[in-house]
Amino acid sequence: MEFLSNPSGFPKVIQNISKHLSTHELKSLSAVSSDWSHAIKEVLEERAYFNLNCTESAKSIDRTYQKFVLSKVNRMYIKKAMKLLVKYNNIQCEKSKSYKCEELLLRKLKFTNSGLKLLATLKHLNSLDIDSCCIPLDFDEIDFNLQLENFTITSDDSVNEHFINRILISNKNTLKTIQLMFPFDDQGGIFEHTIFPQLQKLSLLSSTVSADALEKFFEHHKSLQNLTIMNAVGMQDSTLDSLSRNCVNLKVLDLRFPLNTTERSVDYINRLHELRVLNIHGLVLEGREISRIHLPKLTAFGCGVLRETSNSIAEKDFESLFYSMPVIRSLNMAHCENRGTRITSKVISLMSKCLPELIHLKLNGNYYLCDGKIQQIDVFKNLEFLNLYNTGIKDKFLCEIKAPRLKTIDIGLCDNVSMTGLMHIVEHFRNIESIEMTSCKGINDSAIRLLLNELNYLKFIDVRDCPVSLDGIKFILSNSFVNAYLSYEGDIGTLLQTCGATGFIFITKHDKSILKVSNRCREIFIYIK
Repeated sequence: MEFLSNPSGFPKVIQNISKHLSTHELKSLSAVSSDWSHAIKEVLEERAYFNLNCTESAKSIDRTYQKFVLSKVNRMYIKKAMKLLVKYNNIQCEKSKSYKCEELLLRKLKFTNSGLKLLATLKHLNSLDIDSCCIPLDFDEIDFNLQLENFTITSDDSVNEHFINRILISNKNTLKTIQLMFPFDDQGGIFEHTIFPQLQKLSLLSSTVSADALEKFFEHHKSLQNLTIMNAVGMQDSTLDSLSRNCVNLKVLDLRFPLNTTERSVDYINRLHELRVLNIHGLVLEGREISRIHLPKLTAFGCGVLRETSNSIAEKDFESLFYSMPVIRSLNMAHCENRGTRITSKVISLMSKCLPELIHLKLNGNYYLCDGKIQQIDVFKNLEFLNLYNTGIKDKFLCEIKAPRLKTIDIGLCDNVSMTGLMHIVEHFRNIESIEMTSCKGINDSAIRLLLNELNYLKFIDVRDCPVSLDGIKFILSNSFVNAYLSYEGDIGTLLQTCGATGFIFITKHDKSILKVSNRCREIFIYIK
């Protein structure tokens, strides 16, 4: 009882508790009382990103934040904000901690040369993330030697590659992570001629890096542990061969929609005995090829969106695949079906028998789960996440799923799920924390009351585009713990009045169609039809 009334007197207990709570949960806990608010304050400060979007926030830097976000502001304010970061970069506080900016996220900004010069002065920076920013084509010759360890740039359009090359070359001796998530045209041959001695992770999206350049890159970066290559022109069998011969300690390989691969690709992948994560999303594989994958240390595997082949993947091929991955914990087979391949209840039954450690399972977009006779499915003893979105499953299939540890389930766009299926959820999935049911015609006010009354651990519910009335919305708002995504069609004034009557206030409106309401502890997003 003393701990509950005076939590600040037990700092180690607070630290142990906070390890198991999300930031959102900590904020809810801090709202219990002033004592809890004071006890949790330090933990929240250590986790928080400081957002430099407004001048008032920027003026109030008086804590040891190390992660900063700067987004969607005008050019004049960018300059002021960057000067502020530079100012606080080396100031020492009483506890001998520096106000150093170690992680910086720049989102949707238009930089000038003066802003880039200020960026180059943040010498404590070790992680730089640039998202959809505009860099001047004629920027000055600036030394960007920041001793960066992590560099990420994301954009839907082309980016000033001279700027990117300058960042990469200036920090080549310290970079451990490089993520170029945009159509990257390596005209300067940066990956063919530059060595990054500390590099552990590389991600390329729609890159024109040649096969020869990739092969040389793998020869010079034998310590690489994490590789993601999507839609890369140079990714072919010779590149995979070079990768498997040189990067023998590779632990993560993501080959989404690679080009120019053949049946030998599986042989090269099988050489990577230390692989823990493999994603062959979109790879052209036939049944006899996928059944030859043998990576006994694999803990996560994805083979969604299998492209059309002359030979389909049969159930026996899936069985061979599953038996070759005895410690798999995460399996992504979303949209796996094509003209000849079917993900049926028989395949799910094989998963339950062959994959005892499975925790995370994605099956969304597979429409044949309920075709033919429903097979008996063994208990998924460790399953915590199940995505059945847009599979058209029926109550009979759902009732065959037995997963006592399940915490998250998505049955969106499954119109055939009725109260019978929901009764199975509340009776057999007692630990459910999140349930998504978007566009399910069978989810009404009665279903909402059943779920909220019976699922004691429920924290989030998504019932957008479900036939839920204002009374159903009021019941969700009246619940003490659940956050939600809802839809509403009717008078906005009546809706806001209902929110106010349950202790919620209007916070903001997004895109003229999304209302956000909150009571400090919970957030509800309401989509206006």
